[in-house]
Amino acid sequence: MADKSIIQPFPAPAFSLKDARGDEYALEDLRGKWALLVFLPGMEQKMSVRLACAYREHWGAFQKLGVPVWAVWAENAAVSAEFSKRFSLPFPLLMDEERKVIRAYSAWVPPSGKQGRWNGVVPTVALMASDGYVTRHWIKVHKGEQNPLQVLDALELYLR
Repeated sequence: MADKSIIQPFPAPAFSLKDARGDEYALEDLRGKWALLVFLPGMEQKMSVRLACAYREHWGAFQKLGVPVWAVWAENAAVSAEFSKRFSLPFPLLMDEERKVIRAYSAWVPPSGKQGRWNGVVPTVALMASDGYVTRHWIKVHKGEQNPLQVLDALELYLR
């Protein structure tokens, strides 16, 4: 079975988002680095917890490789601060209440049927190369606990 995360690379869409403290994070901050954007469905979604905690558990491996991890979701500052604190997230949790970045990175499907449980935001992970291109794209992540390991395996190939 082919790995669906392997895509034709495309330029990472520019963005600038804030975390719950008001600190601003922009795509430009990542230029020249490999980086990871993890899109979370929302506070009330089990997959958000699974995915965020899986990346927290593997945080050291990403730091060792020099690969920043930023999470993005459509929640507000109060919810973001609570979630980050409750799950001791070591990486920034960025707010995209207008869902512009979420849509630009294909982490949005219109709510309907099964996807309705994610309110349109689906668990998605985008791996950006140091040249500013998205090189791998995991859309609709179903096994959150395994995704960081998949990403680390991909990085091992790219960073040889």
